[in-house]
Amino acid sequence: MNLKNIKFIGFSDKKLKAFIDKSNYVFWDWFNKLKDKDNLEYIKIYGKDAVYFGKEFGRVQVFVKFKNLYKGVITLRKKAVAIGVFAVADDIYQLNVKQFRYPILDEAEEIVAGLIDSIKYNNLGRSIEDTIKKEIVEELGIEDNSLLYKSLLKTKPIFIKSLYPSIGDSSEEIFLYVLFLKAKKEEIEHICKKEAGNQEEKEYTEVCCIKGIENILKHDYTDAKSFIIQLWLKAKYLESKQTSSNFEDFLFKNI
Repeated sequence: MNLKNIKFIGFSDKKLKAFIDKSNYVFWDWFNKLKDKDNLEYIKIYGKDAVYFGKEFGRVQVFVKFKNLYKGVITLRKKAVAIGVFAVADDIYQLNVKQFRYPILDEAEEIVAGLIDSIKYNNLGRSIEDTIKKEIVEELGIEDNSLLYKSLLKTKPIFIKSLYPSIGDSSEEIFLYVLFLKAKKEEIEHICKKEAGNQEEKEYTEVCCIKGIENILKHDYTDAKSFIIQLWLKAKYLESKQTSSNFEDFLFKNI
């Protein structure tokens, strides 16, 4: 591990030791991709900008300078997963969350999402699957004696695409999924009145429910990942109309 051109500023000994550990993939995965390290003048990392999420570094701000190039300020961030959660009871419902977002200083309605837990043994697929279940339970407040929870344990999420939502200044990669669950109408009505979230991390959510496919497809989003999931569902819905197939058959096939 070559630290020659890396300047660590304002780190405590403990935090620096944790940061340069090879298990801290947030920075080292990015750094190891630098093919032309000879042209690298310096990388500066400030301790206050290396942020923990739980027990891991979840975000690092890097100041980087190459010869003959402008200086760059980059946010290196953990990989994330986002899930469009739909439940089928007496109708189809989309289960979203509202939470406060500092950049807009307001609440935003979004699909369920979160940073991927530790990628153990290089098994990204298993880490994504575990994170999907954890985030859905936490953000929607699903109780473990409900039909929704039982459906969550046995239903396989549908992978849509991985993408970089802000490739100009962030390395965050988001893996988009859709999940269809079985539910009772009473369970949906109960969840739609709940506040949930992770109290330990002080992340609070308000559950929002949209009922009916037409309302779901017309819903107005400002959040990009939610809008992409909406476009995917719209394409599937229009495909069923064009082929004269039943859209409900598509839903139940994936529950």
